[in-house]
Amino acid sequence: MKPFSFRPCDRLRKKSEYQVVYERGRRAHSEVFTIHYMPNACSRSRLGMSVSRKVGGAVVRNRIKRIAREVFRLHRERLFPNGHWDIHLIARKPAGKLDSTELVRSIVEILGKIERRDRPI
Repeated sequence: MKPFSFRPCDRLRKKSEYQVVYERGRRAHSEVFTIHYMPNACSRSRLGMSVSRKVGGAVVRNRIKRIAREVFRLHRERLFPNGHWDIHLIARKPAGKLDSTELVRSIVEILGKIERRDRPI
């Protein structure tokens, strides 16, 4: 198994998984993103995303999701060294207006809040 792959088991896939994170998890906000997160018992952190049509057209929404998956895939081990998390990343309206560099910086910043705020016991 490649350490930097992004396989289906690395994603939140079912509505019930999203609901559990939304209801039981904690939140963090930035100007561009909101995240809901909670520790999981899996062997890896998992990511789920929501990008509304309010953010932009299909091309813009898919670009945001593609960049978020890539940032998560490349920085997962560095961002979450002490635990595994279920993360629901929600893009807000300003995300559609950012270029790639600013988008990457915003995603790393909000994902970094998880490890700083909550360390698993």
